[in-house]
Amino acid sequence: MSVLLHALFAYNQGFTNDEGAYLYDARTILSGHLPSGDVLTKAPVPIFLFAIGEVFTGNSLFAARITNSMFSIATVFPLFFLLRALGNKKAAYIGSAIWLLGSGTIVFHSMGHTQVISSFFAVSSLCLFVLGVRLDSGSRAGMTKFFLAGICFLLAYASRKTAIALSVPMVLSWIMLRDSNRGLGKTLFVFLLGLLSVCVPWAGGVYYLYGMQGVWHVFGGAYGDMVVNSQTISPWAGSSPHVFAEAVRIGSLYGILLILSCFAIMRNNVVIGASWAATLAVLYYMWPTRLVEYLADFIPAIVVAGSLAIASLYLVRWQQYVLGVFLLLLSALSLYAVHVQPWTGMFARDAILQSAQWLREHIPMQEEIFTAAVIVPYVSGHNVLYHASHPQWYKYDFISEQDKHTFLPSYEKVTQAVQEKVSWVLHDQLTRYAYPDIDIRAFHGVYVVPNNTEFRNNPLRVYFRDKK
Repeated sequence: MSVLLHALFAYNQGFTNDEGAYLYDARTILSGHLPSGDVLTKAPVPIFLFAIGEVFTGNSLFAARITNSMFSIATVFPLFFLLRALGNKKAAYIGSAIWLLGSGTIVFHSMGHTQVISSFFAVSSLCLFVLGVRLDSGSRAGMTKFFLAGICFLLAYASRKTAIALSVPMVLSWIMLRDSNRGLGKTLFVFLLGLLSVCVPWAGGVYYLYGMQGVWHVFGGAYGDMVVNSQTISPWAGSSPHVFAEAVRIGSLYGILLILSCFAIMRNNVVIGASWAATLAVLYYMWPTRLVEYLADFIPAIVVAGSLAIASLYLVRWQQYVLGVFLLLLSALSLYAVHVQPWTGMFARDAILQSAQWLREHIPMQEEIFTAAVIVPYVSGHNVLYHASHPQWYKYDFISEQDKHTFLPSYEKVTQAVQEKVSWVLHDQLTRYAYPDIDIRAFHGVYVVPNNTEFRNNPLRVYFRDKK
């Protein structure tokens, strides 16, 4: 059932700007070029996994969604063993069912964003760490699990920086599950050794490509700068009321789990999962934007805490069935609501495929296309001018000029190329936003594709200029 639901929403949900950028970045790496933007300092693990997905799917539009759906379903395995180690088999089965059939997992994890990969490695890291704590700290098996936990922690962090919140439940699990602090130094050393085994080559590669500015991004310094200068992000920030409305519509199930977790906070290690969710809440409270997709980061923590809380309740059999049916009904209603009225979507599936087919038929592959709607040339096989797949950065005042110069071609260089070199433009709302003052009046319209995702109406318009 979970596979079918993932497939249904992966096929029907509209595609976002970020998905298009990640797909194009992965294809750029496969072609032996350097992607624009900070993707290699922010989320290299998902990008490389998406690239593998593209190899197996032939650069399919669904490469990232198929990859994410597989990792989403696979997350149930470390989740099961984590919940069994923290609680019991009952908690493990409850958490597995909630994970596989929960509305948030289906809606968010069937899209090509970075949270899914991060969640898989985060849950795996906490699972390995807890299993290591349960064993004798001096045993070879325990040390192996701590080493692997360090590797998974860094892979989660290299997928999404919010994985740093995992450090709090790890510390709590050591405090709560150990009889003494014997072996703490050795445990920390082995964990850090696993972490550094991934961090050192990653930071070294980034230094080779971008210098110290890139390493600063690897360790999250740029995110700290954004928090400090949050007042400059106001025009970009999402709407808190909108996030709350979608949280109720998509995540009512998880709201119930949170309430149950609060009632059972001191039972059955519920506080370990709850501390993870609380730490994420603090991080996002400080973060200057409020976007609906951020809710996906909370799902693993809430499922862990909520499953342990439910398992700690003293319910007779009929009460267990009633609670189970109620939670499944909430999930089903949320999925139906999102299916009928999408929560996001910049590009409709048919519009992408139709416009990509037209580009293949009318534009030579050696011609670069000027656009911010990079998901279309990704499918058609064309290259975007300077591989600029993250042009929104040009608009953000909180991105320093040094960062823009490090990760993107200069705006002036792009403007000059459009005026002198480019023959083809694919224009949409995102292109107009990212490049508001680039004049395309010398081009004339040759093709228009309707593009309505029910969330947004965003026609794709192709313009041409004969350079001869």
